[in-house]
Amino acid sequence: MRKFISAVTSLAITATALTGTMMFGASAADTTILEFRSGDSNSVTVASADVAAGEVKVPVKLYVPQSTGVNVLSLKMAINGDETVGQYEEHLFGNYGIKIANNKFSDPNCFDGGTLNDGASAGYADWVGPIFTAQYYNINFTHNDAVQENINLDAFAPYEADGESGVFTWDESVSWAYKYAFAEFDLVLPKGLADGEYVLDIFKGDYVNAVSIGSGKLEYGSTKVSGIDGNVDYITRPLTITVGDGQTQNTTSSSTTTSTTPKQDDPPAGDGIVYKFNTVEVEPGAEATIELTVSGDTGTAGMTLYFAYDENLEFGKRTAGTAYRTGVTFNEKIGTVDGSHVMAYAWGLKDNLTAADGAVVSKFTFTAPTEPGTYKIGLCTNLDPIADENGLYNSVIDKDGKELEFSVVAGAVVVKDADETTTTTSTTSTTSTTSTTSTTSTTSTTSTTTTTSTTPIVGDDDILWGDVDCDKDVDIADVVKLNKFNAGNTDVSEQGQKNADCAFDGKLDAKDALAIKQYLAHLIKYEELGDQ
Repeated sequence: MRKFISAVTSLAITATALTGTMMFGASAADTTILEFRSGDSNSVTVASADVAAGEVKVPVKLYVPQSTGVNVLSLKMAINGDETVGQYEEHLFGNYGIKIANNKFSDPNCFDGGTLNDGASAGYADWVGPIFTAQYYNINFTHNDAVQENINLDAFAPYEADGESGVFTWDESVSWAYKYAFAEFDLVLPKGLADGEYVLDIFKGDYVNAVSIGSGKLEYGSTKVSGIDGNVDYITRPLTITVGDGQTQNTTSSSTTTSTTPKQDDPPAGDGIVYKFNTVEVEPGAEATIELTVSGDTGTAGMTLYFAYDENLEFGKRTAGTAYRTGVTFNEKIGTVDGSHVMAYAWGLKDNLTAADGAVVSKFTFTAPTEPGTYKIGLCTNLDPIADENGLYNSVIDKDGKELEFSVVAGAVVVKDADETTTTTSTTSTTSTTSTTSTTSTTSTTSTTTTTSTTPIVGDDDILWGDVDCDKDVDIADVVKLNKFNAGNTDVSEQGQKNADCAFDGKLDAKDALAIKQYLAHLIKYEELGDQ
């Protein structure tokens, strides 16, 4: 059994004799190195034909060939880092569907936190086992006894040689730098993975802790390497996996129908951020991809939004855009509300990110139904049926926690019919810290002989419920004007105020705006507005 090392042992043992003749350098390196290897290399090439035929496993080991002295390593890994954060499918990060399998801490371990082959502890004393969570690409390695005793972890290889050595710092010039790994696993490349480069590395940015989503307070995690003197400077050497020739190929299947985009009006200019779903037209049963874009972003540090899509659409996958390069928590199995499936989309950071106008926030792929029609995707505002004890809400915030005003333009998948032509106009509503966000896409399907309208026709002296701006039409502009009127930022005519009292309680407030939005979203009928 190994002897325990005292807390007062020197942190730098400059020369440790092995077998009486061999010397191990143990100089205090300037930077800790974390290095991924497959075999003896930092790069692997996989033939396109191999991934086309089925899953391919790439064995990986994570080494610490140089150490400045550590006792805690909490590591978040990712494939292609910032470029793919948010391509969530099964994992918190996207990682292109590349999974981790057969994951474990190496045995023996490069640190004495491992376990000898005979089962004896190689640490200072008994300690709580570390955690390697394959699903989230997380490695959490805290040597409790070392932390409590204010000691850094020493290298296993010198101990293996003489049984007593305590080498706490070393540089990569030592002959045993790559003898024992820290952790090991297989990266499982999915069948059909597109040609391209897939870089496995430690993710160095902050990310949202998944368990904090929906709690009302987002919590953050980040990679941490530390020792008795605090956080340790570290560098990484990633592993690059090249599939095919490394050039990304178009992997759209032959069964996918190329979609056309019907005309879609831009949302009215407002005071807040505008998130916009587009509308696409496809053949019955074809694959359709809806993009969510952003404009007017003034700096955003996080959001929790609940999107709803028609229950007749079959959800396929979500992929990341370039608007916000950060970790996203996504769940498309929240529940069903008013004939639509609800999915949650959330992320958060400590600092603001500012998206360029027109930048893609995310893409959602669906399989369209075979029946012609318009199948919507937008924001879910009726969250009561799926709210837990903490409640659910739609919110966009900045780095100071201030809720930002925003609006969402609904989109749709339009399944074509040979006998009809379809045009789509979009409507939005604006939300602030006190109002509920609502969005809709109002679609009129017009044959060659008939035109339909969603706004009742009334005379000049009659009340048109919801027509706040008195333009003889009920649309999102009325909601915007009413919200501004309630905030004291605009005037509304006497007739407009009569039209606006849709809750019919003798006052104008958020209830009236909500009623108009519910009507625009086809959640209630026009006859349910006002005193009818």
